[in-house]
Amino acid sequence: MQKSFYPVLSRFWGWVFVVVGLTFVVAPNHVSLWLVKISYFLGVPIVIQGPATNLWYVLALSLMAAVSACAFLSARYPEERGVYVVLILAKLTSTLGFFYFAVWYGPLWLLCAFADGFVALTLVAARRNFRFALLAPHPLKLVFRGQKPFYEVYFGRVLLESGSVFWFRHTLRQGITNEVAFWSVHFDPKNNIIESDKRILPAACLDENLLKQWGFPILAHGRFLGTTIKAHWDLQSKISEHFFSPVPLSLRLLGLARSVYWSAAVDGRVSGIIQRDDTSFSVNDAKGMWGHFSGKGHAHDWFWVHANQFEDSSLAFEGLAVRTPFLGKVRGPISWFVLKIEERFYEFHSLNLFQKITQQEIPGGWSFQIKSRRFVIEGQAIFGSDNMVATLSYEDPDGSKLTCRNSGVATLELHIHDQKTKKEYHSKAVRTAMLERVTPST
Repeated sequence: MQKSFYPVLSRFWGWVFVVVGLTFVVAPNHVSLWLVKISYFLGVPIVIQGPATNLWYVLALSLMAAVSACAFLSARYPEERGVYVVLILAKLTSTLGFFYFAVWYGPLWLLCAFADGFVALTLVAARRNFRFALLAPHPLKLVFRGQKPFYEVYFGRVLLESGSVFWFRHTLRQGITNEVAFWSVHFDPKNNIIESDKRILPAACLDENLLKQWGFPILAHGRFLGTTIKAHWDLQSKISEHFFSPVPLSLRLLGLARSVYWSAAVDGRVSGIIQRDDTSFSVNDAKGMWGHFSGKGHAHDWFWVHANQFEDSSLAFEGLAVRTPFLGKVRGPISWFVLKIEERFYEFHSLNLFQKITQQEIPGGWSFQIKSRRFVIEGQAIFGSDNMVATLSYEDPDGSKLTCRNSGVATLELHIHDQKTKKEYHSKAVRTAMLERVTPST
C-alpha cells in the first residue's frame, strides 16, 4: 500500500461508521432483527433484543459519533498519532468484547468480532508505511504547545577524531521561570580541559514562531543547529529505525508519567560542523547518540550511561537507573538498558518479571547486573579523573534545582554471557563512554 492510501481508507471507514450509526438511530429494532435472521440462516439461532430508549443506547450512539469523528480526523491529519490510537483502541476493545460474547452467547458474535477486527487490521496495515509503528510517538517531535508547567530537552554527543567529545543540549522550560537555552560541553582529555558554556535566550522565544527560528522543530528531522557564547554546531543525524523508552507504554498512554524519555540512536552516526572559539571540527559519520525527553518535571535522581565505541565494534550500550516522584513519594529505582550486539538490539527493564536487574552506586561510578533468559550482563561505569567531570545545574518548572555530574570521557566495561550461543564478550569503552549522575541540589 502507498503511504497516501491510509487517509483514503480512514475516510472510507468513517463513512461506514456514519452509515452504521445512522442505521442504529433510525432503525435499531430492524438491526437486531437482521442479526437474528442471520443467526437462524447460519444455524446458530440467538435472540438479540432491540435497544431500549435508555442510557446505554445514548452512550452507544455517542461512541459511534466519536469513532466516526476519529476516522475523519485521522484521514485529515494522518501524522497525528493521538487520534489514530483512540480509533484503533476503540476497534480492538469492541473486537475483544464480541469475542467474549461469542464464547458465552454463541458463535454469531464472531461475525461482529471479525468485522471490527478487520477494520482495525486494515487501518494498521495501511499505516505501516508511516515512519513509526502503532502507539510509538515520534521520539524527536517537539511536544511543547504552550502547556505549563512543562520542560523539554534534546541532547546528544559526538565522538571527535581528536579523542575529544562534544556534548550539546537544547532546552525549554515554562513554569515559575521561563527559559530557552543552548548548552555545550567540550571534553578534551589530551589537554585535560573541559570547556562548557550556556546561552540563554529571551523567555519570549517560547513563542511557537520564535522556536521555529531557533531550530527546535527541525530536531524532529535529525537536524541539530545551536549556538552558545563560545560554540556553534550544525549537525545532521541519520534517522534510526530503533527507538527505545524506559517509560512503560501504559504510563505514556494514561499520561501518568512525570517525564518521558526517548533514546533515538543508541548507535548513532552524526555529520556536520562544530566550531569552538577559533577551532573548527568537521565530522563525517562520527559515532554518537541523541535523545529527547519532556514532561512536567525531571526525575528525582538518576544514573545514565552510553557507549558505542567499544574495543568490540559490534557493541553499543545505554543504561538508566532512575528514581521519580509518583503519588507523593519518590519511587524506584527503575532500571532500563539497551544492548546492541552483532547488529541486533535487546532491551532490558526492571519491571519485566522475566528479567532481574540489580544496580548500585560505587566509588567513582556505577555498577549493574542484568539477568534475562538469554543474557547475563555485568557492567561497571567509571567517571575517571575529576578534572574531566563537568558540573551543571538543571532547573525544574517548579523551581527546584538538580546538580548534574557529567563526563563524556568515562569508561564502561561490560562482561556479556550469551546463554543461547554460549559466547562470551568482554569489552571496554575506554574514555569514550558518557556517564551522568544527577541528584537534587542541596
